Amino acid sequence: MFLIGILIQLVYCFSLVSGLRCYNCKNLNSVSKCYFRTSCGQDESCSLSRYPDEYGVDIYSLGCLSKSMSH
Repeated sequence: MFLIGILIQLVYCFSLVSGLRCYNCKNLNSVSKCYFRTSCGQDESCSLSRYPDEYGVDIYSLGCLSKSMSH
C-alpha cells in the first residue's frame, strides 16, 4: 500500500511539470518494478489496476485510461 501512495504522488508531480505522464507497465507482481512512463492524452488519466492471477497473487497494470472509463 505504501508503494501505491508513492506512485500516486509521483504521477501528480509529473503532471505538474510536463503534462500528465503515467507509468506504463502490464502484468507486474509489484508496482515498484515499473520503470517505463508515457504521456497521456488530454482525455486520459493515470490508471492502476490490480487483479489476482490463477494462483491468487496480485498482478498490477499501470498506464493511461480514458477519463470516461475511470469511474
